[in-house]
Amino acid sequence: AEERARVAAAAEAEADARASKAVEARREAEEHAKQAEASMAEAQAKAEAARRAKDEALEIEREREAKVAEEKRKIEALKAAASSAEQKAALRALEAKLREDEAALLAERERLAEAEAFEREEEAKA
Repeated sequence: AEERARVAAAAEAEADARASKAVEARREAEEHAKQAEASMAEAQAKAEAARRAKDEALEIEREREAKVAEEKRKIEALKAAASSAEQKAALRALEAKLREDEAALLAERERLAEAEAFEREEEAKA
């Protein structure tokens, strides 16, 4: 009877150990799932932020393009009408401003390209 009691106690201890391991494995699996969900949510948030930055950059680029085009039209009109030295100086100042705006437009296009590249990377990760 003692031997049976020892065998039963050993079997019960083994069953308890297995149950404990199963509970721990389940807890670890749940923790991994939570971490995966958090990582996915973070990647989605980053991708959304990248899309918003891209949209903003596109809008800024459109505005700058329109501004540059308008300045070019003004310069061409002034060139046609410019006769005095004062008018020519004003024209040169406008042309310098146009070059600055074109440089800003180029910088904005580069920022847009970077935002698009980041967005592609985040989408590839997700």
